[in-house]
Amino acid sequence: MRTLNILILLTLLLFIGCHDDKGNYDYTELNAPLVEDMNYRYDLTFGDPLEIHPKLTFPGEQSPDVNYFWYLGDSLVCTEKDLVIESFTLRSGWVTANFIVEEAQTGIRYMNPFNISVSAPYETGWLILMDEGGKSKLAMIRENFQEEESGAITVVYKEIVDINSSTELGSTPRRLVEHWAGKYSSVGLGEILVMNGTGDSYELSGEDLTPILKTIQEFNGEVYPAGFSPVDALYVTHFSFLLSEDGKLYFRQNMDPEAFHTGTYSTTPMEGPQNMELGFFIPSIYNKTSQGLFYDKHNRRYLLWADSYQDFDPNDMGFLSRLDMVKKYPEGFSDLDDLKMDVVLVGSCDPYYDESVYFAILKSDEGKYYMQQFSAKCWYGSISATPDFQSEFPLANQLKEDSKMALTKDSKYVFISSDNKLYYASRAAKDKMVFHEYEAYLGGKIVQMRPVVTEDTGERLGVVDENGKFYVLDLSVQVMNNGGKVLYESQNRFGKVVDMIYKYGDRNLWAIGW
Repeated sequence: MRTLNILILLTLLLFIGCHDDKGNYDYTELNAPLVEDMNYRYDLTFGDPLEIHPKLTFPGEQSPDVNYFWYLGDSLVCTEKDLVIESFTLRSGWVTANFIVEEAQTGIRYMNPFNISVSAPYETGWLILMDEGGKSKLAMIRENFQEEESGAITVVYKEIVDINSSTELGSTPRRLVEHWAGKYSSVGLGEILVMNGTGDSYELSGEDLTPILKTIQEFNGEVYPAGFSPVDALYVTHFSFLLSEDGKLYFRQNMDPEAFHTGTYSTTPMEGPQNMELGFFIPSIYNKTSQGLFYDKHNRRYLLWADSYQDFDPNDMGFLSRLDMVKKYPEGFSDLDDLKMDVVLVGSCDPYYDESVYFAILKSDEGKYYMQQFSAKCWYGSISATPDFQSEFPLANQLKEDSKMALTKDSKYVFISSDNKLYYASRAAKDKMVFHEYEAYLGGKIVQMRPVVTEDTGERLGVVDENGKFYVLDLSVQVMNNGGKVLYESQNRFGKVVDMIYKYGDRNLWAIGW
């Protein structure tokens, strides 16, 4: 399911009834008991309980006298019929386990192998940033995936309302950003940036969400630039960027792309073409696309940052380029270097190596809305863009100033929120898109939504409403054709939610699930 670091040494000090195994190692499937109420795989988070109560049915009229042996790896941990662990405190990745039933008289053993996956306390799940009286607070909905022998997956949700409640995480919360070391390396989990409008922003450990350092420590001289108030962050392979509320851009080169926090941000803002004033970043899967797209709100255009996931010539990366190379646009397609319209919503999708597709909603000075799709490519220092389509946005009458947009990966849907309504359409239809309402969602006004796809569950959409309620929506095509389905609704209300992300933990999961 997920890639985890394997620890060679398993420390097991938890169990009663443990002893050395001196039994008969002749295994057979003859007259094997039927073992039920056991899963093929158990997903646990550090500290979770684990209880397995197998049901055994023996062939014949009488049940023989039997002994029980529970193994984790090569270690015998329990000799009772039921395995009960109050707090599983191993951090060991995948654990190959076995429940063995032994006939006392003959010494014949029957094996029932299964697997356990142990993750860090806050490794994966829906991470929520809240404003609690002006202070930044975190909550999480963890997901544990239980796999039965049939292959069916059950998702078990656990809500953690207040994480590290005594820890200072800053004031005026704005954004959460998960990021990793630039290049694939032995560095495990990503880190979380808690971005705040006033005071300090904080980098948190990907395992336990405890502070590692303050963003001010990453600037030259540990001093913020004058007027600095961060609103966005972007991390690519060889560079990192922080965007200030005044549109000024600060960047650093990652001196060691295989490690975190190498190099420092300059206190002098980065200069760009024609007095740029950035509004936001449009991130993509940088280790595939070798790029980062910026929106210059002053000049109403896109700028592309050329980067690389390989050790290419330094001259082929580390520059900001205008998308002015398109010589001829299709009729009705706005110039990417001079849109003459405002970008209202935009996101990246369909990543390929060195290329990403972007889908945007534009607003003209006359108040009309358009949808636009194009791709941008960065290859060995060569920048190119390809227009796809542009047409009037068919859902314009439902669009609000605070509407949110989400783009799915596999199904190629675009989701648009409008107060407490959720609409979707297939991007594959391009300028012929038809939007439908996701009827199963009955929550309040949507304040944030994020799509995710995993090998186990397919595509889903996480939604937080104005009442602090969290929902997981099913995005499978058959379900959506029947009005949709709410897979999970939180038991708790999380207060004033500012931002919400799906915390992948492992970068490979992020690259798959984007």
